[in-house]
Amino acid sequence: MRVHVALTFDDGYLSHYRVAKILHDEGINGTFFIITHLQYFENKPLLTLRPEIIQVISDMGHEIGSHTCSHPNLTKLPCQHIEYELKVSKSFLEGLIRKKVLSFAYPGGFYNKDVLFHVARYYKYARLAGKRFEAKTWNAQLKSRYLIEGIGYKELLKLPMKYILYRYIRPVIVFHDDPLHIIKAVIKYLRFWGAEFLTLGELFEEI
Repeated sequence: MRVHVALTFDDGYLSHYRVAKILHDEGINGTFFIITHLQYFENKPLLTLRPEIIQVISDMGHEIGSHTCSHPNLTKLPCQHIEYELKVSKSFLEGLIRKKVLSFAYPGGFYNKDVLFHVARYYKYARLAGKRFEAKTWNAQLKSRYLIEGIGYKELLKLPMKYILYRYIRPVIVFHDDPLHIIKAVIKYLRFWGAEFLTLGELFEEI
C-alpha cells in the first residue's frame, strides 16, 4: 500500500512562492501555513509583503492555512487575544484566496486546553510542530484532528523506512525557510520509497 505524505511549510516566507511553483511543476500540492499580520519574521521577508502571491499559491492547488497573525505563544495569551489571533488571521486569508481556510499550525507547537478549545471553533484540523513525535504511532491512531503530528526533515531522515512504509502511518513533514535543494532531496527520497503527496486536508479528510 502506497504511503501518503503531506509536505507543510510554516510562517509564509516570501521564498515559499518559489517553493510553491517547484511543487506545482512536480505535480505536488503542499500546505502553507501563513503568518498574516507581520511582513518580516526572524528578519526574513514574508508573503504578506506581496499578499496577491498568496492567492496565486492557492490557485496552483496548494492548501493555505493559518499560522496566526503574529506568531505568539498562544498559551501565554488571554482568551480574547487567542480569539483575535485565530479569527483575524483566518478572515484575512479567506478574503485573499476566496476559499475557506480549514487548517491551522500552532506557533512553536505550543498549545493547552484553552488554545485547543478556541482552535476548534475556527478550524477543522491543526498541526503540531513535531516535538511530541512518536515514530511507531505517527498519526496512525490519531485521537484528535487538532493534534496532528509533524516532523522536520532532519528527523525524518533518521527514521528506519519500515516506519515510513507502515500502512497506517500518515507522515507530515514540516519545513520552514529551508533551501530548495533540501526540499527537492526530501521529495526525491520519499518518491524513491513510493510516497504519494497530499495536502494536509486531503490526508486527514476522513477524520
